[in-house]
Amino acid sequence: SERPQPAKVATLRAVSSIDQPEEAHPKTASTDRQSLIDDLREILESTSGLDLADVDPQTTFFDMGLDSLILTQIAFKVEDRFGVRATFRQLLKELSTLKALAAFVIEHSDSWQGQTVSAVNSESIPAEQTQTITIECPSTEAQREIWISTKWSDEVSLAYLESATIFIQGPLQVAQISEAIQCLVKRHDSLRASFSDDGERLLIRPFAPIEIELHKCHSPLQADDILRSEMLRDFCLEEDTLFRAMVIERQVDDFWVVLTAHHTVCDGWSLDVLIDELSKIYSSLVRQQVPQLPVANQFEPYARELDQRHNDRSYKRQEDYWLGLYKSIPEDLNLPTDRPRPPYRIYDAQKASLEIDGARLKKARELCSHLRVSLFSALLACLKLHLYRVTGQTDIVVAIPAAGQAVHNKLDLVGHCTNLLPIRSILTEHQSVSEFLADMQERVVEAYENQDYTYGSLIRNLRVKRDPARLPLLTVGLTHTKRLREDDYQFAGLKADYVFNRRYYEVFDIYFNALEYDHKIVLASHFQTSLFDQATIMSHLEAFCRLFTAMVDEPNRSLADFRKSA
Repeated sequence: SERPQPAKVATLRAVSSIDQPEEAHPKTASTDRQSLIDDLREILESTSGLDLADVDPQTTFFDMGLDSLILTQIAFKVEDRFGVRATFRQLLKELSTLKALAAFVIEHSDSWQGQTVSAVNSESIPAEQTQTITIECPSTEAQREIWISTKWSDEVSLAYLESATIFIQGPLQVAQISEAIQCLVKRHDSLRASFSDDGERLLIRPFAPIEIELHKCHSPLQADDILRSEMLRDFCLEEDTLFRAMVIERQVDDFWVVLTAHHTVCDGWSLDVLIDELSKIYSSLVRQQVPQLPVANQFEPYARELDQRHNDRSYKRQEDYWLGLYKSIPEDLNLPTDRPRPPYRIYDAQKASLEIDGARLKKARELCSHLRVSLFSALLACLKLHLYRVTGQTDIVVAIPAAGQAVHNKLDLVGHCTNLLPIRSILTEHQSVSEFLADMQERVVEAYENQDYTYGSLIRNLRVKRDPARLPLLTVGLTHTKRLREDDYQFAGLKADYVFNRRYYEVFDIYFNALEYDHKIVLASHFQTSLFDQATIMSHLEAFCRLFTAMVDEPNRSLADFRKSA
């Protein structure tokens, strides 16, 4: 999941009014329209981190390099500033330029005629209220699905660890980093949560300092053993606070700060939020300043909101979409394995990875911009085409995660807000790559528009026959995430970097993660070792990269041609 950037404080000027049509006052209307375009441009820059000062207002958002997640955030920011709702789908199509979006705001907004509207300044926001008693709220459907699955075995629960290591070079002030971690626990209610014995309720405790483990290594290699032990240490979901932290001093001026949470209370998006905020809080503390952050969105009201939403018309519409998509049940993906599939799932996993270099990434971005599709849709299409070549099957389902923080406009929310979306598409051999990419983009947009309906609800309502050897419908998953920009993890006086820690257990047969940097993509895969050898997964990754290059180089070739050349 991509991490959004905080909006800059900006003042928006009045633009044309109904009483002063452009024909009557062309100079004033033109000036006001340009002012609005400049303000919209600032929203785009603060959200994406890109310098768009010289971009023509008629350049499309895809040509600017804005992806689907950034456009979702922009839609909310435009609504917050102007009271006008532009949907993600509109930003992809008829409102895909600054000029078109400005015209849309002028036509539909009543909030800024002759008025000034300002973004919120974080320094003016009051401090969080102190919680004094344990709060109970319904757990979300997605949380309950994971909670139930963890009761099968400890290994399942360990497959749901979310963990990151921040590598720090320099004289880290351990007291201040420890205090900053405690601030995170106080700031985000999900980090103080556990579950009721039946998993139906979330119990959110008042703040109490957590124990932060401090390790001083006798040799740098000892840190690897400590980290491995951390990733093999489970949580008790009903008794523990489901977040912990440690500081490892490998040697002088060489530290690892490890943040670990259970996926039931923290998703990948949330880890990005925590790393961003930890750097800001630590930097303020070492400068002897009060940290200035907006009051954080809390998980408890979010969970209640989702619980109530099950009764509204929108949820029923989403249910109809998914049940319609799976009116017929696809066959399980017949992915060749190195060993016979055991009668029950064995979750032991390893990790393999490979890079897509900058030259290929640049060409892919150019093609995506030309076709008006996201890079993620292109990666998903490539994975499906690869699976088609390997299995010969045309009806293929791949799981993707959807971050609720983006769609519900709660960008700093820490918690489990992710739903799995089973993206189904049927490959037609006469389709060209370009046509397939366009179709994949449409499938992804539709899924995001219906993302509140959970995978578990779909399986229950479809009454899919359960196979203890595999997940129903899903064999393979794909995540596309962007690295935080360096500005989002600047620790004062220190050099810092971070990674998401590898898992030692996996619930999918194979789960791919495409981690996007400015100049490359690292394609990683966690895979079940009961089914696959490391060499087999590396061959999949290599074939994926070759196929990705071929798709980008020859977008007019048919899918049948790619099948024949497999």
